[in-house]
Amino acid sequence: MDDRLIERSDPMRPVRAWAREAARHPAGTAAGDRARVHLATARFLRTGESARAGRVWRSALATAQVERDLELEATCLLRLAMLHHLLGDFVDSRRCLDRAAGVFRDLGHTSPEEPLHLVGRGVLAALDGDYEPAVGWLEGAAALARRLDPSVQLLVEAASAPWLAFLDPARVRSDPRELAGRLCEAGLSSWVVQARRAEVTLLLSEGRFPEASALGHEAVRVETNPAERARLLLTTAWGELWVGDTELGAATFAEAAVEAEAVGARFLRSMALFGRAEAEPDRAASLLQDAIADAGPGPAWARLWASRPPVVVEVLGARRILVGGREVTFRSERAAELVFCVVLAGPGGIHWSDLASRLWPEEVDPAKAASNVTTHTTTARRQLGTEGWRLRRVGSTLFFEPSGVTVDLDDIGGHPPRGVDLLPGWDDRAWVTELRRSRSGSGRA
Repeated sequence: MDDRLIERSDPMRPVRAWAREAARHPAGTAAGDRARVHLATARFLRTGESARAGRVWRSALATAQVERDLELEATCLLRLAMLHHLLGDFVDSRRCLDRAAGVFRDLGHTSPEEPLHLVGRGVLAALDGDYEPAVGWLEGAAALARRLDPSVQLLVEAASAPWLAFLDPARVRSDPRELAGRLCEAGLSSWVVQARRAEVTLLLSEGRFPEASALGHEAVRVETNPAERARLLLTTAWGELWVGDTELGAATFAEAAVEAEAVGARFLRSMALFGRAEAEPDRAASLLQDAIADAGPGPAWARLWASRPPVVVEVLGARRILVGGREVTFRSERAAELVFCVVLAGPGGIHWSDLASRLWPEEVDPAKAASNVTTHTTTARRQLGTEGWRLRRVGSTLFFEPSGVTVDLDDIGGHPPRGVDLLPGWDDRAWVTELRRSRSGSGRA
């Protein structure tokens, strides 16, 4: 982020200066590590390569803490927050920002890095769906930057532009093309992509979908950072999908997934797979099953599932599952049993052997029991259609993704009312009898 120091006449001049400075000082010294942090940051912004940059920033953070260099400590924490953000580790990103906030307080709020810390807060809030606080963080960053060097103001404007274009287009301070020009003149070429993404987003907000698509693909061709290419492609693909060009949208989402995977950007890859599932409903189940393998904790990840059709599970006086208001037709009753059993096991899931003993109590051969579970899980996923990805297996445990799922029994506290049939028609199933008994008390099946 210290690319703000790049001089107009020669954008590579400070990079060469940092390289000379790093060569003069051994690793483990504040002066040498500060130069290495600058070099790693410049490389990261250009290529998105995260492993090497992460090693440099973590090593420099240790040096900063030993030498009590607060400025270097704050710089490293912001870089690591950026790295965790890229990798989809938003909880760790927030922890780094929290630690940086304490360092900035100790510095007396004079660091030119602090406005970028506020931008990071705003981006995380936007990803969590907290749009009003996100705008507040971004506006606060701009206000703080105005007290500092003009180059800091320019960086903050660039970093905020694509998010403001999404959250509140009226708050974008400059025309993106003009902003891109100023960034180029200042030698901040690594940040021009932010202005381009803001321009694509603004065109989408104005309904100018063909122009947004053309600009997005043009910007991707000249961008060197795979993560930034993925972000551009995602923004562009949603516009193509909204205008009804599902074939082009699917191809653009697929390209975004490849770019994101190249640098380990799990969240971007999952977003691309979710978008592709919208564009290719016949492949949605497998795409979403792939996407969930990358899922991490936190609201940002949970919001991905919110875009899926709501799932309603009825077990009181009825026995049906509705996806987006339409009832799922199970041609295999055993597959239906398996789904209901896994759903009612709750978020902790159920071990495959426990599931087999409930559904096939007469089966004594472990190999056949395991085969029954595998076969009927596959059948159930197919019959759940686009939401088949929700039924997943991790190791020996089966789960049903609970985000966006409503279970009528849970809505009333988990205890069936007297006189209401639980899973009617399956009264002869031992596992249903046990479920009824356990749910009538304080326990859960």
